[in-house]
Amino acid sequence: MPSQGLKVRDLVNSQQQSVTAPARIYWPIQAPTVTIVDLVSLQTPPVEPDGLRMSFFDCNAAHTTGYSMATNGASIATIHTHDQKIDLTFYQEVDAFFGWSMVWIYMPMDQDEYVTEVCRRFGFRHVRPDSLGLMFTTNQKRTTLFGSYRPPPSSNADY
Repeated sequence: MPSQGLKVRDLVNSQQQSVTAPARIYWPIQAPTVTIVDLVSLQTPPVEPDGLRMSFFDCNAAHTTGYSMATNGASIATIHTHDQKIDLTFYQEVDAFFGWSMVWIYMPMDQDEYVTEVCRRFGFRHVRPDSLGLMFTTNQKRTTLFGSYRPPPSSNADY
């Protein structure tokens, strides 16, 4: 079918360009209207950020076999949903974008298992005041913590 025009996916003002990678995900359907929520405060920011880039992952999609999360030790860089197709190139792409190897945490999912809760943990002083972690709990009562975590009480750490 011949094309009658040009489809533009991204327009970025070079003075406002974000340091994050442009999304490589294109919507199969029109995206719903959304409210921006700051994961640190869980509030809507008073002023919409400039150059905001969105990253999302498919949660509880059909054929999900697991989730991988990349962290630099204090915050979450990205979450990737695994399916039955085994394509691991995203690991190298994320590491190349950030310029160093990230720490990857993997959570396998069993058949008929799905995520029932996503909790966020923010700000342990021993890691960094703005550190961020997410915790997934499944319908089979399995829990995985993505990101930094609190040291055990035996460490006598001040937090």
